[in-house]
Amino acid sequence: MQIAILSAALLFVPPPVQERPEFPSGPQPIFAVVSGVEPAAGTIQVRRLEAVQVAVNVPESVNVNGQAITVMRTVHRQESRMVEVVYALEKTQAQTAGGKKLTKEEVGKQLKAGSVVLISADGRPVDPVYLRAIQTDTVVLVTGPSVTQPLQPPPPKALVPPLIELRK
Repeated sequence: MQIAILSAALLFVPPPVQERPEFPSGPQPIFAVVSGVEPAAGTIQVRRLEAVQVAVNVPESVNVNGQAITVMRTVHRQESRMVEVVYALEKTQAQTAGGKKLTKEEVGKQLKAGSVVLISADGRPVDPVYLRAIQTDTVVLVTGPSVTQPLQPPPPKALVPPLIELRK
């Protein structure tokens, strides 16, 4: 009898309330490595990977009137390129991942070549959900426009052979 009552009581116990995970409301920040800080010029230079679309010519064999002819076809593919980006400190808000606001002078003292920083992807503060994954003293930059310079020259463009005219 006691077992039946206990079994019936367990059937009416509400399931445990599961907490909903917190999801970010903004885009993920960009990780970058400081390559230089120029306090006199009021700039910070960082290197980061950037995804770019590259047009590539590839040979393709096509059948024209029963003959296999090789033609060049342009395809686009995504590549990652290391770029150097320069930010003006006067147009940049800086703070630690822990939330401490930093002045331009503190940024100049705290960041050295080789330091890892996070940069806002959309010019707005980085969502705190992302900041939980990094150390609290990591510098986070919310920046305005930047000057991007590729560190490596773009690959040479492949020569495209002239189109073949077929006459009937």
